[in-house]
Amino acid sequence: MMARRRAGRHARTIRRFTPRRWLPFVALIVLAAAAVVISEQVDTDDPVEVRLASPEHLLPVAAVPDSVSATWFCGGGTATGEGEGADLSVVIANAGDTGAEALVTYYSPEGDPSSEEISVPVNGRVRVTARDVLEGDWSASTVEVFGGRATVERRVVGDDGFDQAPCASAASDTWYLPSGSTLRGSTEQIFLFNPFPDTAAVDIRFATDEGALAPQSLTGIAVPARSLQVVTLENPARRKEVSAIVTTRTGRIAVDRLQTHDGSGDPVAGSGPTPIDTDAPRGMASTPAIATPSARWFWPDARIVQGGRTQLAILNPDEDDDAELELLVGFDDPELYTPIAPIKVSVPAGEQTVLDLSDDVDFQHGMELTLDLLSTEGVRVVAELVWHTGERETQALPTEEDPDSMGEEDAEASFEDGEEGAAADDGAEGAEGEVDDEDEADDEEEHDHDEVEGPGFTVYAPGFAVTAGSPVGARAWFVAG
Repeated sequence: MMARRRAGRHARTIRRFTPRRWLPFVALIVLAAAAVVISEQVDTDDPVEVRLASPEHLLPVAAVPDSVSATWFCGGGTATGEGEGADLSVVIANAGDTGAEALVTYYSPEGDPSSEEISVPVNGRVRVTARDVLEGDWSASTVEVFGGRATVERRVVGDDGFDQAPCASAASDTWYLPSGSTLRGSTEQIFLFNPFPDTAAVDIRFATDEGALAPQSLTGIAVPARSLQVVTLENPARRKEVSAIVTTRTGRIAVDRLQTHDGSGDPVAGSGPTPIDTDAPRGMASTPAIATPSARWFWPDARIVQGGRTQLAILNPDEDDDAELELLVGFDDPELYTPIAPIKVSVPAGEQTVLDLSDDVDFQHGMELTLDLLSTEGVRVVAELVWHTGERETQALPTEEDPDSMGEEDAEASFEDGEEGAAADDGAEGAEGEVDDEDEADDEEEHDHDEVEGPGFTVYAPGFAVTAGSPVGARAWFVAG
């Protein structure tokens, strides 16, 4: 048995990835990246179902129907002006059969918060932009909703792209950020948001690809009451992989991260038996930190794209025990591909690692996957899916002369036709009144061109995304944007 375990640490165990293994997880986790779980207790006689006393610490949780009030914490952007920095707004969606009232309060590093009261109609959605309420270099907000059945997401738009993700529904004394980079052309900023009436004292430490760091300058950071502190990571400097752990000595806070890549960095070097180098990433990700580790993480959607990178950033915050993990892979269409044996991953105590699926010989370009990361010995970890594409990658229409590709000129022409067709479709949709938020539709038309499809080809424009896994399954999910 011991010999078998040792062998398993250095080689993949060949197991048949049968429906009995993956189907229950896929059925549980059919959700969008920006979804939040709806807090709803459902009676069941299932003896293996686990009830969570505080699910909001694992995932943002939507309000129960007609709740007295519910509060969300949103950070990660600027309030200087449209088209500048990382323009922040919050999106409030109400799935209730009654209207809801919301109090949106924006905060800055200087304090002096400013609020706005709004109404959210039945089955409606409202977006409130930070610069319309409180102008400043940086901003964060609380959103308190009365009545209805609501959830809240924040949106950030800038020169390098845009992102939308759930706001946190609870504050915590510990937060984790498994992924990050401070290489040339990349900037990571951590938002320490204290919406409460007492000052919080905060420590930030890191696990990097070059070892652990606890800079003295990031020890005992004072975050005054009802204010925001923004930490731009200059120490560690020039690290390819940076995981952060944020803890409070006193008080509780909400933590967000803004990661930007301007495309000016070095190409990303591949590794393994068939290494693939990709262009430097370009784009932005604005996401909440993770409040608690888990022994299991699920991702319902991951893609392997030619010219891009698909990675799992995994942090083991346990200071005593190594984490032995298995990554189970499912397919959007299981009949198309041969089952892949579980991938073994070991993360030492207090360290981080990045599992790069792009260089794995078992994965093919064009695969759409589901991922299930399991800690086989119960050591709890935190993990995020990191994905980016290069400048532009054309998967071409085959011809009789060359069944595997199309000419460069034809591909370029098809790309332009695809963009024009997409713009025309967007215009027709707006004219017919099918988009219920015209401002939001305009933003998406300008920025949301990560994929353009045409007759037999797909073009990926530059893009970057970070998605935390889901540590739980639920029967209902609420997507605001």
